[in-house]
Amino acid sequence: MGIPWRDMPNFVAHSQADEEHSDMFLPFLEEYATGEKEQMALNAVKESLDLFALYRDGVARAMEKIPLS
Repeated sequence: MGIPWRDMPNFVAHSQADEEHSDMFLPFLEEYATGEKEQMALNAVKESLDLFALYRDGVARAMEKIPLS
């Protein structure tokens, strides 16, 4: 959409926080997502990624409807 990063500080902050938050969970996954629980954790990750893909698809479709000036 041509919006420079400097005009989207909220997006930049959230993208950085998302990276930090995902790293926070790694030790817990290593400790608790073992044995029978490993597949449950993998399924949850896949579901989360699928939902995020649906969200991004919705955003892309909405953006396509924005008239170009």
